[in-house]
Amino acid sequence: MLTVLVRRFFYSNVSQECQSFSSIFSKFKDIGHGGGVGIRTPYKTTSLSSKAPPNNNAKYLLSLCGRAYRPRPLVFKGGFSPPRFPTLIRGKGVNLCQPQRCFRTSSRRDAIPPFVVMVLGRLAKVVAMLFGRTVRRWWQKLPPEEKAVYAKKVRRNRYLISGFLGATAFGSYVYYDSHVQETPFTNRKRFLAFTNAQIFEMAKLELETLLQLNEGRIIPARQGSAVYRRIVRVAQHLLNANQDLPQIYDMEWTVTVVEDDTQMNAFVLPCGSIFVFSGLLKLCDSDDQLGIILGHEMAHAVMGHGAEKASFMHFMDLMFIIPLAALWALLPSDITAAIAHWITSTMSDILMDLPHSRFIEEEADEVGLVLAAKACFDIREAPVVWAKMGLLGKDDISIEWLSTHPSHERRQAQLEEMLPDAISVREKCQCPKLPPVDPRLKITAFQNLAKISTQQRRDNLLVPLKVDSKLH
Repeated sequence: MLTVLVRRFFYSNVSQECQSFSSIFSKFKDIGHGGGVGIRTPYKTTSLSSKAPPNNNAKYLLSLCGRAYRPRPLVFKGGFSPPRFPTLIRGKGVNLCQPQRCFRTSSRRDAIPPFVVMVLGRLAKVVAMLFGRTVRRWWQKLPPEEKAVYAKKVRRNRYLISGFLGATAFGSYVYYDSHVQETPFTNRKRFLAFTNAQIFEMAKLELETLLQLNEGRIIPARQGSAVYRRIVRVAQHLLNANQDLPQIYDMEWTVTVVEDDTQMNAFVLPCGSIFVFSGLLKLCDSDDQLGIILGHEMAHAVMGHGAEKASFMHFMDLMFIIPLAALWALLPSDITAAIAHWITSTMSDILMDLPHSRFIEEEADEVGLVLAAKACFDIREAPVVWAKMGLLGKDDISIEWLSTHPSHERRQAQLEEMLPDAISVREKCQCPKLPPVDPRLKITAFQNLAKISTQQRRDNLLVPLKVDSKLH
């Protein structure tokens, strides 16, 4: 049963149409707009006219992007010039891809917070472990004649026990199947145990925690520093070019920049909060490279990967409750049970958790490249970014199948394969022509740096960053 569920969770539910990256871009082939070149025009749906027979792509575009373009003013927070990052507001952020209830027969009740559910799942595993250990110790203290009596009872009720285990497995399958939903764009089926509202609440708590942890290092928006303005400009460009997508249009987006030149990192919370560490700008020598990275991080929020990851961990906790109880009950000692527990947990991470993490990272690369292409960035910079990351981390000893992310070399090669389709999307969006000089030529120059020392390599790859001295 576990094997069936694992296969259902991963690739067996991905149709042939969605297994290739080309199919993702084909869903955007009829969309065209100004892409941030000064004038934004309504995206085109000429292929959806009555002259052409209906098809799956047409239905997809009509359901997701087929509404008429409605220009609307952006609402700014902060009121300084240049203004703080604008917030796109529409209703209460209802996810249009989720089925909505048309009636309610009972009073509304707030859902249990996701972190409480996840803590209860981890606690259930501990209880199962202690229960199994208690059963084992109780069994070991029984005299042989009483053990024979209980063994006879088990044999006599074997059908009842088998029925209970079968009902538990069937209930698990029903619970899993009733929470399967499709991802936007890729149409991949996945298990989601939490609603958008629950994940948003958890993301807001995480946001408050991050603001407290980085207090004193956050660059104030009202100071209008060059670092902050550059990040906001690139993020706003991505949002403006992709607001035909409900996942972009219906979310409130904000930017927080942390002054830390040692961290080349960025991430986006499920609630639309974009966090960027100033050290990332040392890696990105152009807005195109920064747009590629922010597009990838925004794709995580657009695809709902945070909710998917939390749901995956919750489901795995539930699936291991009975096996853990049996493991601690059947093995002869605490030491052997603890070793077997550790091996089981490690193998679960290697075979299920880590591959799933790498898969959603690759999916974010795919969708993020679409977002960057629609924003008219030079998406040929994508392989360049990961070539630089690979050289900067060349001395780090890492094994891909033990990592939550694909290797830099693998991501560089995959993005290189995606570029022809991504460039086609960029052309459909009426973007300016790409510069004549291909930035991928820089990769050859980067390879010459592989033989020099780590410090010299960093000095050649990282751009000196000037941060305003008075920010607070």
